[in-house]
Amino acid sequence: PFPPEAFGNTLLLHCKFGFHDLAADLLAENATLAYKFLATDLYEFLDASIMTHSSPEEAYRKFDLLTTKHIDNLRKLTKAIQDARLSRENETI
Repeated sequence: PFPPEAFGNTLLLHCKFGFHDLAADLLAENATLAYKFLATDLYEFLDASIMTHSSPEEAYRKFDLLTTKHIDNLRKLTKAIQDARLSRENETI
């Protein structure tokens, strides 16, 4: 009855406008939808965002873990692009 992106977008909008408590309630009441429609990275981001008010230290730790994971991936992709440019492989770039 709704697009798969709608649930995640609703949660992101709640967090964007400071309604972290409502986002937490929505996430808790719809755990099956969260499991079914939210990507792991989005769930981890929302979880950390919701925690910023209740436990800032834990939220910071979760954001730090997400950042580390994404930085490692970006470094690998950057290296692959640089290697492809050096070897002039236009199809790889």
